[in-house]
Amino acid sequence: MITWPTTVGAGEVGALSETEGGSQGVSRNLAVDLDGREHTFVTSDGIAYARFRRALKTGNEHLVLTAARELPQIALDDALCICLVLRDGEPDRYERAAVRWLGRFALEARGVTIDALRTAADALDALPERLADAMDRLQRVCVAHGVR
Repeated sequence: MITWPTTVGAGEVGALSETEGGSQGVSRNLAVDLDGREHTFVTSDGIAYARFRRALKTGNEHLVLTAARELPQIALDDALCICLVLRDGEPDRYERAAVRWLGRFALEARGVTIDALRTAADALDALPERLADAMDRLQRVCVAHGVR
Protein backbone atom coordinates (compact mmCIF):
# COMPACT_ATOMS: atom_id res chain seq x y z
CA MET A 1 0.00 0.00 0.00
CA ILE A 2 1.27 3.48 -0.79
CA THR A 3 2.10 5.78 2.08
CA TRP A 4 0.56 9.15 1.41
CA PRO A 5 2.33 11.96 3.26
CA THR A 6 -0.07 14.78 3.98
CA THR A 7 0.37 17.98 5.88
CA VAL A 8 -1.93 17.75 8.88
CA GLY A 9 -1.17 21.13 10.35
CA ALA A 10 1.72 23.26 11.61
CA GLY A 11 4.32 21.11 9.89
CA GLU A 12 2.94 17.77 11.11
CA VAL A 13 2.68 15.00 8.57
CA GLY A 14 0.19 12.16 8.71
CA ALA A 15 -0.57 9.22 6.48
CA LEU A 16 -3.84 8.15 4.91
CA SER A 17 -2.66 4.57 4.59
CA GLU A 18 0.30 2.73 6.01
CA THR A 19 2.86 0.52 4.32
CA GLU A 20 5.01 -2.33 5.56
CA GLY A 21 8.58 -1.25 4.87
CA GLY A 22 7.86 0.41 1.53
CA SER A 23 8.81 -0.98 -1.81
CA GLN A 24 12.52 -0.74 -1.19
CA GLY A 25 12.74 -1.82 2.48
CA VAL A 26 16.05 -1.92 4.32
CA SER A 27 18.56 -4.38 2.88
CA ARG A 28 20.01 -6.57 5.57
CA ASN A 29 22.64 -9.28 5.41
CA LEU A 30 23.31 -11.77 8.18
CA ALA A 31 26.82 -12.89 8.95
CA VAL A 32 28.01 -15.37 11.55
CA ASP A 33 31.35 -14.69 13.21
CA LEU A 34 33.80 -17.31 14.43
CA ASP A 35 32.09 -17.48 17.85
CA GLY A 36 28.76 -18.34 16.22
CA ARG A 37 27.15 -14.95 16.91
CA GLU A 38 24.98 -13.45 14.21
CA HIS A 39 25.52 -9.89 13.06
CA THR A 40 23.18 -7.89 10.88
CA PHE A 41 24.67 -5.48 8.38
CA VAL A 42 22.56 -2.75 6.85
CA THR A 43 23.67 -1.66 3.40
CA SER A 44 24.15 2.01 2.64
CA ASP A 45 21.14 1.83 0.30
CA GLY A 46 19.03 0.73 3.25
CA ILE A 47 20.27 3.62 5.35
CA ALA A 48 19.65 6.09 2.53
CA TYR A 49 16.14 4.71 2.05
CA ALA A 50 15.39 4.97 5.78
CA ARG A 51 16.60 8.59 5.69
CA PHE A 52 14.35 9.21 2.66
CA ARG A 53 11.30 7.72 4.45
CA ARG A 54 11.99 9.91 7.51
CA ALA A 55 12.29 12.96 5.25
CA LEU A 56 8.92 12.15 3.66
CA LYS A 57 7.33 12.06 7.11
CA THR A 58 8.57 15.59 7.82
CA GLY A 59 6.99 16.93 4.65
CA ASN A 60 10.02 19.19 4.22
CA GLU A 61 10.64 19.64 0.51
CA HIS A 62 14.37 20.32 0.88
CA LEU A 63 14.95 17.26 3.10
CA VAL A 64 12.94 15.02 0.80
CA LEU A 65 14.77 16.09 -2.35
CA THR A 66 18.17 15.84 -0.67
CA ALA A 67 17.41 12.34 0.64
CA ALA A 68 15.99 11.28 -2.75
CA ARG A 69 19.25 12.24 -4.47
CA GLU A 70 21.07 9.72 -2.27
CA LEU A 71 18.99 6.81 -3.56
CA PRO A 72 20.26 4.65 -6.42
CA GLN A 73 16.70 4.50 -7.78
CA ILE A 74 13.30 5.77 -6.76
CA ALA A 75 10.32 3.43 -6.96
CA LEU A 76 7.18 4.69 -8.64
CA ASP A 77 5.21 4.83 -5.38
CA ASP A 78 8.02 6.81 -3.72
CA ALA A 79 8.14 9.20 -6.69
CA LEU A 80 4.44 9.85 -6.17
CA CYS A 81 5.11 10.58 -2.49
CA ILE A 82 7.68 13.16 -3.60
CA CYS A 83 5.00 14.77 -5.78
CA LEU A 84 2.71 14.93 -2.76
CA VAL A 85 5.36 16.77 -0.77
CA LEU A 86 6.03 19.17 -3.66
CA ARG A 87 2.36 20.03 -4.23
CA ASP A 88 2.42 22.99 -1.79
CA GLY A 89 5.75 24.38 -3.00
CA GLU A 90 6.81 26.05 -6.21
CA PRO A 91 4.12 25.29 -8.84
CA ASP A 92 6.63 24.75 -11.68
CA ARG A 93 8.61 22.21 -9.63
CA TYR A 94 5.42 20.32 -8.75
CA GLU A 95 4.31 20.37 -12.39
CA ARG A 96 7.64 18.92 -13.59
CA ALA A 97 7.57 16.20 -10.92
CA ALA A 98 3.94 15.33 -11.69
CA VAL A 99 4.59 15.08 -15.45
CA ARG A 100 7.69 12.95 -14.83
CA TRP A 101 5.67 10.65 -12.54
CA LEU A 102 2.89 10.37 -15.12
CA GLY A 103 5.41 9.36 -17.79
CA ARG A 104 6.93 6.73 -15.51
CA PHE A 105 3.43 5.49 -14.61
CA ALA A 106 2.67 5.06 -18.32
CA LEU A 107 5.85 3.04 -18.86
CA GLU A 108 6.22 1.08 -15.61
CA ALA A 109 2.74 0.27 -14.31
CA ARG A 110 0.82 -2.82 -15.42
CA GLY A 111 -1.70 -2.54 -18.23
CA VAL A 112 -2.02 1.24 -18.25
CA THR A 113 -4.69 2.59 -20.59
CA ILE A 114 -5.30 6.06 -21.93
CA ASP A 115 -8.24 6.30 -19.54
CA ALA A 116 -5.98 5.44 -16.57
CA LEU A 117 -3.47 8.06 -17.72
CA ARG A 118 -6.25 10.61 -18.01
CA THR A 119 -7.50 9.76 -14.51
CA ALA A 120 -3.99 10.03 -13.06
CA ALA A 121 -3.28 13.29 -14.91
CA ASP A 122 -6.56 14.83 -13.73
CA ALA A 123 -5.86 13.75 -10.15
CA LEU A 124 -2.33 15.17 -10.25
CA ASP A 125 -3.70 18.42 -11.68
CA ALA A 126 -6.28 18.64 -8.87
CA LEU A 127 -3.91 17.59 -6.08
CA PRO A 128 -2.88 21.07 -4.89
CA GLU A 129 -6.51 22.28 -4.61
CA ARG A 130 -8.60 19.17 -3.85
CA LEU A 131 -6.25 16.96 -1.86
CA ALA A 132 -8.60 14.28 -0.50
CA ASP A 133 -10.45 13.69 -3.77
CA ALA A 134 -7.25 13.68 -5.83
CA MET A 135 -5.49 11.30 -3.45
CA ASP A 136 -8.46 8.94 -3.53
CA ARG A 137 -8.39 8.85 -7.34
CA LEU A 138 -4.60 8.34 -7.40
CA GLN A 139 -4.88 5.54 -4.84
CA ARG A 140 -7.49 3.74 -6.95
CA VAL A 141 -5.59 4.07 -10.24
CA CYS A 142 -2.32 2.99 -8.59
CA VAL A 143 -3.83 -0.08 -6.98
CA ALA A 144 -5.61 -1.01 -10.23
CA HIS A 145 -2.29 -0.96 -12.06
CA GLY A 146 -0.04 -2.63 -9.51
CA VAL A 147 1.69 0.42 -8.03
CA ARG A 148 2.15 -0.34 -4.36
